[in-house]
Amino acid sequence: MTRIPGTSLLIPLVFCFASIPVDIAFAQPPVWEAQTGATLPGQALDNVDDGSVNLDFGSMSFPFDGTTYTGTDILNISSNGFISLGGDNGDGCTADDCSGNPAALTGDAFPRIAPFWTDLDPGGEGGDIFISTFDDDDDPDIDRIVITFATGFNDCANNECSTLTQVQLLEDGTIIFAYNGSVQTSSQTTDILVGVSPGGGVADPGSTDLSTSVPFDSGTEATIYELFTGSPPPFDLDDSNLVFSPNGNGGYDVSDTLPAPPPSSEPPIWEPALGATIRGIVAGLDRAVNATIIKSFGSMSFPYDGTLYTGTSLLSISSNGFISLGGDNGSGCFNLSCSGDPQLLLGFPFPTIAPFWTNLDPGEAGGDIYLNTFDDDADPDIDRVVITFSTGFRDCLNAECSELSQLQLLEDGTIIFGYNGIRQTDSQGSDILVGISPGNSAADPGSTSLSAITSLDTGNEPTVYELFLAPSPPPFDLDGGNVVFEPNGQGGFTVTTPGTGGIIVDSGGGGGGSGGCTVSPENDLDPLFPALMMYLAAVYVMRRRGRSWMQTGSRFLSVGASSPARIAPG
Repeated sequence: MTRIPGTSLLIPLVFCFASIPVDIAFAQPPVWEAQTGATLPGQALDNVDDGSVNLDFGSMSFPFDGTTYTGTDILNISSNGFISLGGDNGDGCTADDCSGNPAALTGDAFPRIAPFWTDLDPGGEGGDIFISTFDDDDDPDIDRIVITFATGFNDCANNECSTLTQVQLLEDGTIIFAYNGSVQTSSQTTDILVGVSPGGGVADPGSTDLSTSVPFDSGTEATIYELFTGSPPPFDLDDSNLVFSPNGNGGYDVSDTLPAPPPSSEPPIWEPALGATIRGIVAGLDRAVNATIIKSFGSMSFPYDGTLYTGTSLLSISSNGFISLGGDNGSGCFNLSCSGDPQLLLGFPFPTIAPFWTNLDPGEAGGDIYLNTFDDDADPDIDRVVITFSTGFRDCLNAECSELSQLQLLEDGTIIFGYNGIRQTDSQGSDILVGISPGNSAADPGSTSLSAITSLDTGNEPTVYELFLAPSPPPFDLDGGNVVFEPNGQGGFTVTTPGTGGIIVDSGGGGGGSGGCTVSPENDLDPLFPALMMYLAAVYVMRRRGRSWMQTGSRFLSVGASSPARIAPG
């Protein structure tokens, strides 16, 4: 049996601005944990169809229907969108049918919690299942388990359906479901079941329309569910929450929000709609080590260093945490080293944008790389490309390191890096490079401590980077924040770092800077918060996100340098 990651190494939460409502965030559920963690290492649940895996609860104590699950008690996770408590209910398929099944919900041996039970497929249809744990009150025990299903559907044609669904288990017995992007087409035919039940042959109370009935008190009834049927099942819970709070009578108070949601250390600028992984490209970039894929910009127009990348212009994505514009710089490995390298950044033939260039491993160390596109202004063209790296490190022992970083390209030439969970241990020994350069033998301005700046105008200098030097581990201090590069009209950029709290400009070299968010159980506010919010409100009008690229998978063309995949309209 495998212990939940984090039970032996508790994960402190970094509180900067997370508890403050920010109206400029993209549409998402009111309660959503952005730090999804990495895929469960060594289990391959993310690579298979119709599988399940057993963990144990460790230091977490979770009460459900009169039983407290803790220690070696089993937490079983199915790839088809549900979990079981105390034992293994299997993957939820009977007679080759993996649809959500009320009879199995109430009749299987062990309690089941099903945020999105249907015929999902993290194998052939792409995506992953993530788990993360949190110590929200600084005691020695885990207070919250978060499981996120980011995957396609088995029965959808052309990989055109996907879901981003999350379940949170809180130590007081509260259960939170969250829906952050469910894309369906008429080819998706399997039923979807959302709900909870102690199982063991309890009576079936029947399906409840959860989108219209909340809030309600179920009294003594511990089984609550909704069954979505049809083609496609009309799933109407997207961008919302279902919260099951124990009512003291054996049932639940069911609502769509919490008065005091769990804390989350999401960066000030973060796109929660990750999209889904790209399948079938170079054997799956999300399954490979040291690989690249090549796409074309399509209707997106992105200006960079005097060149407008659009149409058939190439966008190359490396599994090691960077992209190249106009051509392929490879995976970023030199002399068997995949560490972030300033000389390669400057010397590559094509421009490089590197949110987190180091020796990443979406293959054996787990994780995925996601791509999504958005039409933010309802014109026919793509306005924003978002690439998210959620993966382990190649050189960390026991898959104990992981990172969740994001790159956004905006049509005005703005570049946004976001860092939403970087876990390092002493076994991680590769340098990390964060930055941008036009390459082609560009001059080296030296490493800049990005966390220590509030605003930096580079003049006509187009290369900006920070090198975090090993040994183990490089002190990466940008986590929980952003690095924003805005074209300044002179060939360079105005660089800001929302969320990292930089005050003193450090003229020193690489290896990280000072400042950054502080670990604070009291959730104190950064003194720069009011100014930061005014700045963000003025510069970034975060609109409701557009349609996911997964909605129209057929718009992607074939892959390769001579026939690149085109970024579909968002």
